[in-house]
Amino acid sequence: MMDVMCCVHWCEMTKDQMTKDHTTNGQMTKEEKYLSLVPEIRSLLSAEPDMTAKMANFSSMLHLTMGFWWTGFYRVEGSELVLGPFQGPVACTRIAKGKGVCGTAWKEARTIVVPDVEQFPGHIACSSESRSEIVVPVWRQGSIVALLDIDSRELGSFDQTDSKYLEMMVAFLSSTESIFDSIAPDYDRLNHLLSLGTDRIWRHRSLKWVVDRYAEQKILDIACGTGDFSIAIAGKSHPDTSVTGLDLSEGMLAVMRNKVVEAGLDAKISAMQGNCEKMPFPDDSFDVATIAFGIRNFQNRDTALKEILRVLKPGGRLVILELSVPSNSLLRYLYNLYFSGVLPLVGGRISGNRAAYRYLPASVLKFPGKNEWIGIMERNGFSEVFHKSFTLGICRMYSGKKEYESNMKEE
Repeated sequence: MMDVMCCVHWCEMTKDQMTKDHTTNGQMTKEEKYLSLVPEIRSLLSAEPDMTAKMANFSSMLHLTMGFWWTGFYRVEGSELVLGPFQGPVACTRIAKGKGVCGTAWKEARTIVVPDVEQFPGHIACSSESRSEIVVPVWRQGSIVALLDIDSRELGSFDQTDSKYLEMMVAFLSSTESIFDSIAPDYDRLNHLLSLGTDRIWRHRSLKWVVDRYAEQKILDIACGTGDFSIAIAGKSHPDTSVTGLDLSEGMLAVMRNKVVEAGLDAKISAMQGNCEKMPFPDDSFDVATIAFGIRNFQNRDTALKEILRVLKPGGRLVILELSVPSNSLLRYLYNLYFSGVLPLVGGRISGNRAAYRYLPASVLKFPGKNEWIGIMERNGFSEVFHKSFTLGICRMYSGKKEYESNMKEE
């Protein structure tokens, strides 16, 4: 009951604003609407731990912003799909596996777009007003736990744009760490394959700002994933340097620990699960902090940057590697084509989680540009912030320093 009240309260508070936004967005393309909605959905869902409440809020927000006629979820319960939560008229309350569009999407474990529901074999007529439909599976820990069902009163309302963005947003129903847990076993292989090995080159080039070969250091590798950067750092650093890897995804860390042992670096590298927005380290603990291809996934970047500044020693440095959109128009076109088309297709087929590889490129496209990000780092207390561009702007390195105490007091 509390979950339902939570959703009703959210709807009452935002209905006027969302209606206004929908009117304002009337001139936007479908893709532009989805792009503006993605960060709002992610932010909304990240604040709610309960899955049913997440689905209620998700369906409400989609219904109001996109103007869908019917939006809701069918939850998997045993051998049936059970209705709820939903927005719109009452629909079929229970659906058997393999029956209708929802039951077929569940059985075949895939998104189904239906331009004309009357032409779909075995269509279940919950409402005579429904003319076209899209159904997207909701995955959690390798299993389908629910299906997002959206109906329209017009024929041919849904296409691959809807499929792409709805799959991406449905992935947010699981935590970010769950997304990465699901692709952890194939993550390294896919990264190297899809970047044609350049991700290794970018890490290697950034080491000159991270490693001091002639002095002992304490280095924190945040969002360390499967440990590629931690291992590269440890391999090039002073023998007494220690590297601590921190990541939300236990699945990624499990892969990392095996790689560290295989590399013979378990005496130099430790791995722990944790949130960079609230780290279990004392003030002034590390000489260097690094984030390789992870900052774009942070929910609250300002909070994370302030926390990183806290655990850095005075004079310590933060080094960030992140993918970015090239400024050259031709290269940007090819880049977007690759990221939006090839990456989800290949990554999804190999890992079995296409939604995760929808999310990954979208998170790159939504990350701030170089000047904006430099400003964000400076606003959160970093000084001497600078930027390096690698491979025609496909990857960028940012670095900033924690001031010494005397300089900070002067400010």
